[in-house]
Amino acid sequence: AAIEAPGVADEAAGSAQVRAELEIEAERPTAGPILAADCVLTAFEADSPRRVALEAGAAGYVLNVRRAGTYRVALAFQASIRETNGEWRLDFRLPRSLRTRATLGLPAGGLDVRSDAAVHFTAAEQGGRTQARALFGTDGRVQFAWRPTMRKTELERTASFCEVNSLLVFEPGIVSGRHQVRYQIAQGEIKVLRLVL
Repeated sequence: AAIEAPGVADEAAGSAQVRAELEIEAERPTAGPILAADCVLTAFEADSPRRVALEAGAAGYVLNVRRAGTYRVALAFQASIRETNGEWRLDFRLPRSLRTRATLGLPAGGLDVRSDAAVHFTAAEQGGRTQARALFGTDGRVQFAWRPTMRKTELERTASFCEVNSLLVFEPGIVSGRHQVRYQIAQGEIKVLRLVL
């Protein structure tokens, strides 16, 4: 399955576009659920439309295979994304199979992507995009979660700004001074600050 999801900045987008290609091997005519009701089907294509059909029901979409054989089916659908406490989650089911591979594409970098349901998982940033690949088990559950990467300030080079305002009053035999120091950290962290006058 190839999945294109919105990044964390696009709060209006509440669904991901999923394209899945399935290979079905049937020993006899059969019917079974292929997509849950919470997903919205946008396209369906079968290599043998007379032998394979898709029917909508209350529980979702059911694939009806009318003859024994091996068939290829392509689906395109929208799956909902939920945001909770700054983490976006995508979770849907495909038919049970021996192997389910999925690739998630996110339009932004700096995202921490994970998948608790995957048996094998990799994520990488390339060209300002985040891409995650996962291999899921036989239950058909496809699940991804992502959030902005936490900054590690101890690894950043410290950049700071300092503004000093001084007022000096000269009197015979004495100089009175008042100083105001404003220190601001732009990046990184400071553990010790020493000021020498």
